[in-house]
Amino acid sequence: MSTPDDPQIKDPASTPPASLQVPSGRKGTKKVRTGCRKCDGYLPSSKPGSSNDGSPGSDDSISRLSPAVSAFADWAGGSREQRAFDFYRNFSAPSIFSDGVASTLWKKLVPHFCHAEPAIRHAVLAISSLHETLALPSNSDPITEEANSPRMLTNTFAAEQYGKALKCLQEWKPTASSPATVPLLACLLFICIEFMLGDEGASQVHINQGRTILSQLEPSADVDMIKKHFVPIYSRLGLASFLFGSFPAAIPATLQSSPATSLYFASVDEAEVSLYELIDDGLRFTAQAKRAVYSCQPDDPTLLDLAHEQDDFLARLSRWHIAFVVVSATGTDDNLSKRKLCMVYYHAARIAISTAMDPKEIAFDTHTTAFASIVSSSAEFVQATCKTVRDPSEAAKSMPKFVFDTEVIPPLYYVSIKCRHPMLRRAAVNLLKQDAVTNRRENLWDAQILAEIGKRCINIEEQAARYREEAFDITAGWDTASWEGSDGVPTGLFPAEMESGMECDYPVPRFQYPQIPKATNSQQNEEYERARSLVNDLMLDSHLTPGSASTGSTPSSGSIGNFGAYQLEPPFGLPEHARIKNALIDNEQRRGSWVTIFMDPEEAGAANWKITKEFISR
Repeated sequence: MSTPDDPQIKDPASTPPASLQVPSGRKGTKKVRTGCRKCDGYLPSSKPGSSNDGSPGSDDSISRLSPAVSAFADWAGGSREQRAFDFYRNFSAPSIFSDGVASTLWKKLVPHFCHAEPAIRHAVLAISSLHETLALPSNSDPITEEANSPRMLTNTFAAEQYGKALKCLQEWKPTASSPATVPLLACLLFICIEFMLGDEGASQVHINQGRTILSQLEPSADVDMIKKHFVPIYSRLGLASFLFGSFPAAIPATLQSSPATSLYFASVDEAEVSLYELIDDGLRFTAQAKRAVYSCQPDDPTLLDLAHEQDDFLARLSRWHIAFVVVSATGTDDNLSKRKLCMVYYHAARIAISTAMDPKEIAFDTHTTAFASIVSSSAEFVQATCKTVRDPSEAAKSMPKFVFDTEVIPPLYYVSIKCRHPMLRRAAVNLLKQDAVTNRRENLWDAQILAEIGKRCINIEEQAARYREEAFDITAGWDTASWEGSDGVPTGLFPAEMESGMECDYPVPRFQYPQIPKATNSQQNEEYERARSLVNDLMLDSHLTPGSASTGSTPSSGSIGNFGAYQLEPPFGLPEHARIKNALIDNEQRRGSWVTIFMDPEEAGAANWKITKEFISR
């Protein structure tokens, strides 16, 4: 199913691509249409030092990244396509995609299909070229890096290959022995392309397309291969859908590779597949339950059914955990990062499902220990990933700038906004700002901007609670430098900063889940962005500094101060009325993102949520 504001979903094989236009020499004068729905991006003119074949940067940067040309990649596209194909095999496949059950598809099946299916081949070449663009060294031309930011497709070769892939898929004809393999694989590759471009809407369409195909799959010769290699990836993609407010088609239980009721796992890989399938179903339940507790009367049978379903999910998670501990006891360092990530998502899933039937934010306070485990396991995951590099000074470089899967960024952001223990939530933000994480994107999740949003949410809540002074400081030794202003005074202590957001008059009744439809929210944010730009222009004309006038933009400063004992025990000095109920992130730009914040109204008896919008700068 899908939300009312989602676009109409069509089968990818019947989705006609729009015409491909190569840009002229004038910047931004023509669009490159990549095909599906609103996947169109503007193509600025080429920058000095960039080639026209989608290989940006200087010749030196190209040579550092270039593998030898494959001897068997001899299709008609010539040396440019051969080189891109080999770059995918040698660099993209091992860097972008995780090891484990999915590695066979990305590293073996995809290259195999490249030689037989033009749609797959062109999509792979687009991914390869986009990945090379993202892999620009940190000392590359800043103008080129700015142009190659998310939503800016400056790579003509990638645009052409993506357009060809969409066209070939439109012309593809299913066979009796393999009716769905090619469109399912093409959808995964298209999802990866849209992730790299930072287009949330288009990626959600492709995720739903692929999962719709799975839901309608009939018995065929390739069902076993699809069940083994495709379903685990589509299940894990549920994290990239539900966490952004989308509702993709459900994957039939008959296709799930490993039922979560299993009491024994043969390997950590099997446990990982089982966990993500359980989380996929759990996220669907959580989305339904959160809305039901607002809209249903207390005696509504729907709530009773959901409560029973909640108990079932929690029991299944407990069984999974026991079986996982057993199989992990014999684990090696080779799968340490995978085991740590499984524990991160086990705790996050348990928190989300446990609190789904309670509309109050204080429900999260009983899960502080689980939040601590998320931070601890995330830190160990990052450390385990960096251990592949012997030189500690090079450890951050081992973390790629982009990965396909959802890993530690969303759980750490979840801790920053839902855990109210002041030190734990700051530890989560600080981990997001570590060198190994902060320049990283996990599909649609950007660590740098989420760290800033997390800091701002902490600041808003602590301001709303109106700090109470304590006679003693029990935070001695805690690093406060990154949370202080330039004058050494803890930031976020002054009521004037409460007015930095812009009030939104869109009415959302308090008996409804605190949310605005995506299309409406995006349209509102565009209007606020125009107003913000106008104010900034006026400030420049008047020779004012950005901080000397209120524009609805904040530097996302945090506040730390001296924590009293009451702030380190539930409710952590944050009463319910001071807590953010929901925060919608939209219209991500190079310099920041618009965030829509829902809180309890200040007026007693008010019928609607208090809604404010802020532009959070990086």
